[in-house]
Amino acid sequence: MREFFTLLGIAFYSCFSFSVQAQTEGSFKIPDSLRAKNSRELKSIIYKLHRNDANRENYIRYYIEKAKEEKDTFELTIAYHFMASSKEEDREKHIYLDSLIAVSKSRKDSIYPQIAHLYKGSMYHQKTDYKKAIDQYILAYTYASEKNQTNILDQITFNIGLLKSGIEEYRDALNDFMKYHESITKNDTTNNSYAHFASLYQISKAYRDLNLNDSATFYNKLGVLASSKTKGEWYHQFILNEGINEFHKKEYQAAIDSISKAIPFFSDPKRDFELMIIYSYLGKSNYELGFKEKAVGYLKESIDIFNKIRYVIPEIRDDYNTIIDYYRGKKDYENHIKYVDYLSVFDSILKSDYKYLTKKIIAKYETAKLQQQKKLLLQKVESQERTNLLRNIVFSVLLLIALLIIFYFFNRQQVYKKRFERFMKEQKSTIHKSSITESRQHIEVPREIADNILTGLNSFEENLKYCDQHITLGSLAKKLNTNTKYLSMVINHIEGKSFRAYINDLRIQHTIDRLQTDRFFRKYAVKSIANEVGFNNPETFSKAFYRFTGLYPSFFIKQLEK
Repeated sequence: MREFFTLLGIAFYSCFSFSVQAQTEGSFKIPDSLRAKNSRELKSIIYKLHRNDANRENYIRYYIEKAKEEKDTFELTIAYHFMASSKEEDREKHIYLDSLIAVSKSRKDSIYPQIAHLYKGSMYHQKTDYKKAIDQYILAYTYASEKNQTNILDQITFNIGLLKSGIEEYRDALNDFMKYHESITKNDTTNNSYAHFASLYQISKAYRDLNLNDSATFYNKLGVLASSKTKGEWYHQFILNEGINEFHKKEYQAAIDSISKAIPFFSDPKRDFELMIIYSYLGKSNYELGFKEKAVGYLKESIDIFNKIRYVIPEIRDDYNTIIDYYRGKKDYENHIKYVDYLSVFDSILKSDYKYLTKKIIAKYETAKLQQQKKLLLQKVESQERTNLLRNIVFSVLLLIALLIIFYFFNRQQVYKKRFERFMKEQKSTIHKSSITESRQHIEVPREIADNILTGLNSFEENLKYCDQHITLGSLAKKLNTNTKYLSMVINHIEGKSFRAYINDLRIQHTIDRLQTDRFFRKYAVKSIANEVGFNNPETFSKAFYRFTGLYPSFFIKQLEK
């Protein structure tokens, strides 16, 4: 919820903000004195109207008509902006924002349509429709970057950072929040704006997600200090955030003390979201201190609030498992089953809300396993006499699964060994040489250019230039004094593969050769090997190695060591 308040506060209402009580069109008559006004004069009048003026929306409607009549697209975009801001329903907001976008696309002298796209993205983000949110952010970025509007670009960066947090790309998210914070600090020396507090909050949260808790504490303290004069909303948000951080630092009593300080401020039923988090972390902290009865009470309070507001944050999912384990230990099957059912509801909403962003969090928490346990427990409740039989069945199934797993891994090791032996035989029987000396016929590239490219590729391979992590089709083409099209065509013809596959195969073959001859190289970590031969990360290296050899690097190295 905090993220979404931040989204709307930064993305749109910072430009204009209206609170309108709409009337039906027929209940208001435009005064004759206004009919002589042009659209710009009407805009000035609307600005001066009190935000709670019941006639504001009718004035805006007339403003739209005037702008259309005068064919003034700039005033029309502002009029649509006014009207979108005045509407309560998202559906109506989108209608006017779409009209704004359609009118302003051709204009090069305003903040539109990028602000409208940013606003729409924030609305979709708030509704957890992440795919549409990202699409709108991309459009906003495209228009804003064309006009070099850094303030809007920074706002987009901040919102994208929130999305990155949702897919656990915490380091990238932190970079985005830092960039936004630097921009805000540069333009707001008071360090007392909503945007300033929002950026500090998200930076602290990102550090916490990265398990850099001391850094998180540093930014929480900055937030507490900056908001301590009023001790309002943000002050208590930072106190609560630090309490959560203290929990992750395993300072459980300190966490309870900090979180408890925030309770009075968030005790209003309208702050159910914060209360849900508060009760969740009070429960977690008490559980770690051994006060299980008290902990379960808090966790149940948190889950009860979730059942009311149905707003998902993944970090409270473990609370269900704690309660389920607690009741399993108590042999309280009725409550056990009850909270398994609650977990199913939570997971279904989580899956729906994070359908575009989630990283298989459902599988992570083994929901299917819990469902199977629920089924077995229901059978146990219905017929205690079948308990021993069910226990034997479960034991047999688990034993069978264990045996199958053992067999699977044993069989896989054997398969990998055979692959290794076969691969090594093929390596010995193959003379590794560049295939670029093969036939140059039928290459749809001028002969002289093709010859120069092939000569350059020979030198490129001999000097191991493919180990450069920054090599691209464009950069290599430039070094060979040709263009990317010709270079790509030559590689495709000679090697029968794309440029990226060509580079990766060279790197993997070089890796294999060096591993066979350099025993010190074999002692490197996979990540270090990957960096050494030109890959940016070990995952990409391992996948490329497997495609080339049918084996993973770690297994290949172990076999060489034998």
